[in-house]
Amino acid sequence: MYLNCSESYGCVKPNATLSRVYPIESNEDKALSPPDNADAQFISTKNREKLYKRKRIDIQFDFENTEMMYMRLFAEKTYWYLCGIVVFQYLMLAFRNIGFLPLWTLIEYMQLCAFIPLYNFRMIPYLYDAFKPFLVSHLVLTDEARLLTEFENDFFNINYDYFGLNIAKLAQALALVTILGGIIIFINIVVFAAWMVTPRDSKTGKAIAETLKQFRFNVYIRFYMLSYFDLTFFAVMKYIEGDTSTELRKAAEVVSYIIMTLSAVVPLFIMTVVCRRFEVMKIKQAKESFNTVVLKIDKQSRWRLVVPGYFFFRRLLTACLLSMPIDNTFIFLQYVFILMSSHAYVLYLVAVKPY
Repeated sequence: MYLNCSESYGCVKPNATLSRVYPIESNEDKALSPPDNADAQFISTKNREKLYKRKRIDIQFDFENTEMMYMRLFAEKTYWYLCGIVVFQYLMLAFRNIGFLPLWTLIEYMQLCAFIPLYNFRMIPYLYDAFKPFLVSHLVLTDEARLLTEFENDFFNINYDYFGLNIAKLAQALALVTILGGIIIFINIVVFAAWMVTPRDSKTGKAIAETLKQFRFNVYIRFYMLSYFDLTFFAVMKYIEGDTSTELRKAAEVVSYIIMTLSAVVPLFIMTVVCRRFEVMKIKQAKESFNTVVLKIDKQSRWRLVVPGYFFFRRLLTACLLSMPIDNTFIFLQYVFILMSSHAYVLYLVAVKPY
C-alpha cells in the first residue's frame, strides 16, 4: 500500500496496483510522506484510508439451531405465562387488600427490562428471545402481530429486526393502550351511574362511593404512569422516522407532537401539585386523590418526592435514547445512561430511604 520511497524510512515494497488505480490519492499521500515532506516522520495513508468504507457486521442468527428454536418457542409461550402471573398477582393482592405496590413494581421493571437488547448491545442471540416476553408489560401480548400485518416487515432499525419488534407490533400495542384507556373511562361511567342510583347511606352505596373516589384521580394517574413510557417512546420514534408520505402518517406525526408535548407537561404538572400539597398530604384524607403518585413513600421529607419525579424522568430519557439511530455519533449515551441512572437510583435509595 505504501508508495515508492527510500528504505531508510522503513518502507515496504509499494502497491503498484493501488498507485495505478488511485493515482490522485496515492500522490497526495506521497506529498505528505518523507522524503517529499521533510517534516513528516511517518508515511501518510490519510487519503488512501478514505477509499475503504467501514461496514457494520450484523449479528448472525442460526434459526435452525436446536437451542435457538427452543428459545423462540419458549418465548412464544412465556408471553402468556407472564400475562397469567400479572393477572394472578392482581387478583391475590385485591383479595388480600394489601395494596398493589408489588404489582406496579413488577410491571415497571418489566417495562425497563423489555427493551434492553435494543440498546445496541451485542448479546448472545438466545438472550433476545429470553427478554422478549417482558414486552407484555407494554401490551405486546403475542410473538406475532394480529393487526396491521402489512407492517410486519417494517422495522425502525436493524436492532428492532433482531428483536422481532416490527411496526405492526408497536402499533398494535399502542392501539391496546388506547382501548385500555377507553375501558377505564367506561368503568368509571358505570360506577358513577351505580353510585347515582344506590342509597348513599347503605353499605353498598358507601362501597361504591369509595370505589368512585379512586377514579378521582388515582386510577387515571396510575394508568398514565404505566402507559407513559410507551406513549413517549412511540411518539419520539415517529418524530425521528419522519415519514409523512400518506394522510395516515401525517395524522400520526401530528399525534406524536401532541404526545411529546404532554409527556413533558403532564409529569411537571403532577409533581407541581404534589409538591404544593406536600404538607397536607401527610393527612390520609388529603392525599387520597394523588395517593398513587406517592405510594408508600415516607412523607416526612420533601426530598423523598424525587422518587415519582425520577420515575418520569428516567422513562422520558430512555424513550429518547431507544429512538436514537444506531449510526448516531452519540449512541454510546445508551450505555452511559443505563449505568448512571441505575447507580444513581440505588445510591439515592440507600442514602435517603424514601419508603
